Formats: sequence, C-alpha cells, structure tokens
Amino acid sequence: MRIADGKSHCVIIDLIGNYRNARKKFQVFNEESELPSKISSKTFTELNYFEFHFDTAVINLLEAMKQNEPIQQRLINVYFDLKTELGKRPTYLQYHLKANEDSKAIQQKFKTYPILLQHAGELNALELEVLEQHRDWLIEVNRTGMTKSYKMIVLKYMLSKGPGAWYDPVTPVEVAPFFHGYLMENDYRRDTDLADKTGKSLHVYNEEKVSNLIARMPMTKWSGASKGRILFEDGLFAPQLVVAEEHEGILFEWVREICEYRLWGYFERK
Repeated sequence: MRIADGKSHCVIIDLIGNYRNARKKFQVFNEESELPSKISSKTFTELNYFEFHFDTAVINLLEAMKQNEPIQQRLINVYFDLKTELGKRPTYLQYHLKANEDSKAIQQKFKTYPILLQHAGELNALELEVLEQHRDWLIEVNRTGMTKSYKMIVLKYMLSKGPGAWYDPVTPVEVAPFFHGYLMENDYRRDTDLADKTGKSLHVYNEEKVSNLIARMPMTKWSGASKGRILFEDGLFAPQLVVAEEHEGILFEWVREICEYRLWGYFERK
C-alpha cells in the first residue's frame, strides 16, 4: 500500500468478529513470530511505524487463542494449510499422512477429528447436528483400545453395508469371511495379527474358529468397555445408535474416516 498524496497515514478498520487467526494481524506488520507477552493496544504499537487500537472483545479473543497455543491452534492451522494444499477438506487419514503435525494429538486435544473440524469452524449446520447427536459414538470409535486390529476390521465390515445399514446388528459368523479375508489379504496383516499359535491355526479358513475368535475378542471386549454404546447379546453385536435419515451420510463418512485412520495407524506402528 502507498500513502495517497496529501495523506500522512493509512487507517485500516478490520471487524474481525470471530476470526480464527486474529493473532496474525500483528504479524502482518511485524516479522516477529511470537506475540508480545501482553496483548494490548500499547504492546502491539510500534511508534513511528504503526498503531493498534483493539476493542476489548478482540483483546479477550486474542488472549483466549494465545492460551490455547501451541498445540490446539497449531493443529487447526495445519489443517487449513493442508486444506489449501489439497483444495478440499482433508480426511483424517490424509491429515495423518500429509500434515506437519502428529495426528495423535487430535485425540489428546479434541478427542476425535470431527471435533477438530468443529473448533476450526468447518462444519455446516447439518454436520453440527450430527456431531451433537453422535459425539459420544465418534469419540468411542476414536479412543477404543487396539492391541489387535480386530475391532476396526469388524467395523470395516459393518461399514461395507453402506450409510443406512452399517449400524445394524451383525453376528460373528456373518463377519467371519470378511474378517479372515482382510487379514490374509496382505502378508504384513497376517504376520502382525495372526502370528501366534492361535493365529497361525486360522491361516486356513475355518468358520467356527474364526467366528469364535471374533465373538471372544473384538465383540465381547469392545461391548464390555463401551459403557453401553455397543451391546453383544445373544450372538448379536449391536451399536446402540438411532440415526436420522438426513444424518446417515455424514455419520457414515466420519466413522469410515476414523476406521480407516485407525487401521492404517495400527499397522503402521507394527
């Protein structure tokens, strides 16, 4: 910008409202990467160069954002960087693979990826409804323990049934062919999760043995630790979900993203 003839200075009025990157206002005029220790009109002003005049609400917003630094805001900033790079909203797995932050921090700070999206202001009204209705389930899928990949393989099978049916009850026998096929499809999966004596006995498909493993391990253990969000009774593994038709597609995509992220992360660690 250049000062027009007859003018001694330029006045910029910026109504930032709920602007997520308000702290960058200072950095536009100053190359220092850190904000002053105290955020105020006085500390942000450099004499003979520029002056800042903050509304009180803006100062409070900046303080709140600074308190969330470094990790929460950093995770969000990296999300927007990646979104710009990809030209679309990155999936959870894309964030893990391509963002310049450790994706495990998302669970620690936001509990699950859709909650990060909420804090980033990325969710539309319908998505916010879905998150409000199914927050606990999304957190459950993100946080449940994984000493084996078995839970997510069961969930992956369920998701193969589509947005309107994935949360219907399933039996161990129904899941068994998919479960076995997924683990045996790649050597690294087989050698990771079917490597002990019991696992090696399952290299050749046996419906009874595989379905017994599914019942005993992922279905019993996940339902028992899920605080009632999943039941396994009378041979039926049933998420306790009631999903409005208009919410099905969004919830399905979020659960699918979390499932794929967790499977990738599990085998990546091994």
